[in-house]
Amino acid sequence: MISNLLAGNFNLIQAVLNTQIFTKMKMLLTIDDYEIQREIIFCYSNATKNATLDQLELLVEKYRLIDAFLERLEYEDKNILLPILSGLSNLFERGEAIAENQVNPYVRLVERLDGARKLEKLQLHPCEEVYNRVYELIERYFTAETSN
Repeated sequence: MISNLLAGNFNLIQAVLNTQIFTKMKMLLTIDDYEIQREIIFCYSNATKNATLDQLELLVEKYRLIDAFLERLEYEDKNILLPILSGLSNLFERGEAIAENQVNPYVRLVERLDGARKLEKLQLHPCEEVYNRVYELIERYFTAETSN
């Protein structure tokens, strides 16, 4: 599976990027099919783990990775939500390296796309693991002290 390749090192991620399969995945996200959406979200989330900063930038800018995550935060299924939250966490951590005492660009983009509000709503999710991950993201990246 492609998601397994994307869980590998940056060379494997680059090999997948070179195939242009992300263009197809972006298109497939428009299809209302749970299995397809879940697999693509796993791919996106796995890619955030070991991608280089340049690869992440490409995924965010060209393939709209953050948009894909945020559009699915309203899903109830923890099997989609947990990889999204992991992917966002990975992005935010990597964004700290880019920020260098400035505003984290990935946090800023999520705020601009109304993602902070969507994350806050997820604190009402019945799955404790979803709640805990959302709480950690909000506390770390979206509190008044950390978002300045």
